[in-house]
Amino acid sequence: MHSQTLGDSLEIHRFHCGIPTLDRETVYHLEDYLFSTTAKSFSLLKNGVFIVDLEDDSLVIIICKTEKF
Repeated sequence: MHSQTLGDSLEIHRFHCGIPTLDRETVYHLEDYLFSTTAKSFSLLKNGVFIVDLEDDSLVIIICKTEKF
């Protein structure tokens, strides 16, 4: 598992179950990343938790610790 914090509001946790396709630059560009065509499903759960299910079987969890995103 890889974890990193972006500022004080976002935490990103990556679980790689397949071939990793995400790099640091991709993660930092959240807007491009979240709406990327590589994401086959994108869900907003309660408490500001986003789950992105990728085609390469990697699971990305983004936790928004503030009310604004």
